[in-house]
Amino acid sequence: MVVVGLCVGAITALAYLPLLATLSQTVRQSGPLFSNSGYLAPDALNLLASSAPTYLPPMAAWYSEHDLVPSVYFAWFVLPVVPWISWRRAAATRRSMTAPLVVTAIMLFFTLGPSEIWLFRWPVRFVEYLYLAIAVLLARALSLGPAQERRGLRALISGAAVGAVLASSWVVTPQNAATHAAVTVGILVLGTIAIVAWYRGALKAMALTLVIGSVAYVPVQAGLYSWNRQVLGVTADHGATSSLSDATAATSSYQGTVLQLGALHHLDLDGDALERGELMFGHSPTALGLDFVGRYTGIGFPDFMKLLCMDYRGSTHCDLQPALTAPLEDSPYEASLIDVLGVDTLVFSTASYPPDQVVIPPGFHVALRDDNRTVLVRDTPSPELVATPSPGTTVSVDGSGDLDFTLEVDSLDGGTVLFNRLGWVGYHARTTQGESIPVRENKDGLLELVVPAGQSSIEVSYTVPGLRTGVMLALGALTVAAAHAALVELNRRRKLVSPAVASANVAQSLRVSTDLAT
Repeated sequence: MVVVGLCVGAITALAYLPLLATLSQTVRQSGPLFSNSGYLAPDALNLLASSAPTYLPPMAAWYSEHDLVPSVYFAWFVLPVVPWISWRRAAATRRSMTAPLVVTAIMLFFTLGPSEIWLFRWPVRFVEYLYLAIAVLLARALSLGPAQERRGLRALISGAAVGAVLASSWVVTPQNAATHAAVTVGILVLGTIAIVAWYRGALKAMALTLVIGSVAYVPVQAGLYSWNRQVLGVTADHGATSSLSDATAATSSYQGTVLQLGALHHLDLDGDALERGELMFGHSPTALGLDFVGRYTGIGFPDFMKLLCMDYRGSTHCDLQPALTAPLEDSPYEASLIDVLGVDTLVFSTASYPPDQVVIPPGFHVALRDDNRTVLVRDTPSPELVATPSPGTTVSVDGSGDLDFTLEVDSLDGGTVLFNRLGWVGYHARTTQGESIPVRENKDGLLELVVPAGQSSIEVSYTVPGLRTGVMLALGALTVAAAHAALVELNRRRKLVSPAVASANVAQSLRVSTDLAT
């Protein structure tokens, strides 16, 4: 198990090495190794109420003093059944349960530990992994049969656990007292049936009872706490279009790279701009195949986000109109912001930019104007890859649709070339003669090359950082896993053969002894 675990861990390098290599460019780059804001961080008492289907754990979550959904709920029957477990038999199997016990301990640490541990935050998200390990342990304990002694005491403890389920739920949301009471009665009745079936050895009846209860409580939870019943405000509770055909029709005038300007919190929660796809945040544009400058990101790119005053959902929070047609600040480039970014479509949210305040940049025209937005489209579309040279430098690009491309550069005294791509770690450049060209992220988060004087042909390529090392580790892990599996199988066959060989040897010895005797 240790070997298999190490092999699985090595394969995760494929995902985490690129993340680590780009960490300095993201919003996760700073801060202590451990910190505790308390946000979405359950405590031990929350977990003890994991059998309460209507319990909302008290903790900082979603602008509230308690979570809005039963996020620490595990299974209704756990607390009522636990007192009936034969702990003596369970302890005798602890050696075979080492793996789930270790996983339980690790996940318990992440669940109850600080709310921020390095890259990992919001500990309530580890609850499912903790419960998975506990479910394995519970299933093993139940398979050993119930304890036979002190039944009265066990019944008393089990009843008290059911009462705790009612109390914990009622304290947080007393307005739902009737529902809490009905749920508790159901737990008491179904739990009694399951335990009696367990004692009588009717395991199928017991399992059926547990499943019936689990299924029955789902509509209760959905009816009380589903997200469509929560009203948090448009910032956290904004919707998204559910009809691709409606959204496609609403964005039919969009061309090329799209920059949407407007603050999400300015929108009316009851409006139809988001539902109809007239304004989109997060990943919605990706479903339509649209190239939006702003998309959802959980790790961010602070330098570029600062340039556009944009948050992780693509919502902008300052007036960008003056900056659109002005050159980048503290920059040698003369091109405007929208030219550097190669923006072909500008979408102004009416809630943030009333139509009479929208200024049409040179080279753009009004393509659409409705109650929710003003859409401006460039007269002549920009190329997919835009290369902006510093003064005294000219450039042409070949292969603009790929991550790898070639530049033809002519510079009087040397200069720089800026691209409408984020300057992620992993880009490399060299001349066709093999000379390395400096590649860097400029102050606004964009990819920038430092080019030499004179004419040169430069090849730019991108390699996912850490990918090669990750692939090597993964291949090594697979090789070790295969070798380990082969050794285990060889050992198993050897054990099967050994008794047969021993029997044959004994038989041969008996025959020899018989021959000698005669």
